[in-house]
Amino acid sequence: MNDIKEIEQFKKHNLFLVPLGKEKQPKSKPDVNGQYSWKYSDKVNKKLIEWSDQELLKAEGLGVSHQHSKIVDVDFDNPIAQEFVDCFPPTFSIGKKKITHLLYKVDEINKSFSYPKTSVAGGKVIELLTKTQTVLKHSDGSRKIFNDRAPLEAKYKDILQHVKMTALFTELHNVWPKPASERRDDAWLRLMGA
Repeated sequence: MNDIKEIEQFKKHNLFLVPLGKEKQPKSKPDVNGQYSWKYSDKVNKKLIEWSDQELLKAEGLGVSHQHSKIVDVDFDNPIAQEFVDCFPPTFSIGKKKITHLLYKVDEINKSFSYPKTSVAGGKVIELLTKTQTVLKHSDGSRKIFNDRAPLEAKYKDILQHVKMTALFTELHNVWPKPASERRDDAWLRLMGA
């Protein structure tokens, strides 16, 4: 069960909330054409579905719509990538045992970014999500809010640059010679020349 104070706090952060079901999927309602959607009641006119506080209170969890909140979500899928979370400006953050998601209010909603673009299950390193939803909390206790503040206002291109650099740092970490290796000095020299 959700808490009205928590819902009000999320709304103060200008987060467009979406009720979630047991499997963390957004709940949906019929739109003007009878099609079920969790985003629009009228897609042509971009009219959003409105969720009452009562519907949000009864839900198994709460998500936030990226587009409607004008936010992006930096999703750290890889444990090595998670080590670089402090390279990003501090903002609203959630995760499991560690921070795995950072939310930023951006000047424009652009394309999502995923590294690598395609991978087998568990192979993603980092993603910049722009047009879906992120789970804020769930009754299964799988999410924890680490920094409960309004998402920091930022430029999309700056956040994208941080995401791409984190992908690079993660790849370098995976191939970098170990401290006792004779190849370590050579690797540093090559990197400085790059």
